[in-house]
Amino acid sequence: MKMIKLPGLRCRATSVVALGVGIAIVAGSIAYASIPDSNGTIHGCYNKALGSLRVIDPASHDPLKGKCLGSETAISWNQTGPAGPPGSAGVAGPKGDTGPQGATGNTGAQGQAGPQGAKGDTGPQGPAAGNAIIGYGDNGVRIGNGTSLASMTVPKGHWVLTATATIASQSTETDQVYCAFDPGDGIGRITLPAFVSQSAGIPEEEVVVQGSASLTVDTVVNLLCFNIDDLSGTAKVTGGEVFLTATPVGGFA
Repeated sequence: MKMIKLPGLRCRATSVVALGVGIAIVAGSIAYASIPDSNGTIHGCYNKALGSLRVIDPASHDPLKGKCLGSETAISWNQTGPAGPPGSAGVAGPKGDTGPQGATGNTGAQGQAGPQGAKGDTGPQGPAAGNAIIGYGDNGVRIGNGTSLASMTVPKGHWVLTATATIASQSTETDQVYCAFDPGDGIGRITLPAFVSQSAGIPEEEVVVQGSASLTVDTVVNLLCFNIDDLSGTAKVTGGEVFLTATPVGGFA
């Protein structure tokens, strides 16, 4: 059997091989190109006469691809542009949900005891038991010019004083009686008159006295009564039951 040669077959194979080599060369050039360079700079050549611009790779060994011709001007520019102005602030986002409750921390160590403080001053004498002092009298003594019907010892401090006294009369005349606390130094006096008369049908009357005292020492406080119409005490006007009370307070303005 005879083999027949087809004309042009070899030429076509040769063309295919050449095309493959060309592709490989182009791929190699692309793989090793340094555009832009390591600093991000792009290099080019500008021909002012023709108004043309071409990009070159200074790292290339090709004299045409790696540098500008004598008729061209070398120029370069950075691939990254200048920084733009800062943008406006964005809208605040919605408030996040409250996080879960954290675990309770461990109890800290017991601190050292502090130094003992200095001894304080002795406080003032406190009031008597029951926070009040009570005096009583019922002597039937005739009332003249400052007759004491009852008395009580009040410790130093601030006190409100109250007295209730019964005044009786066996006289046919009308007698006017006043009562007040004594001593008067530092003691306020509020008195009410008592008008007593046996013939007028007022044989006795109650007198209420209120006052206050700021005492610096323990003091005997008396309830003194005065018969304005008979200071000599010859009239038959006498004191009956008397109740005295001293109540402690914090102080007076």
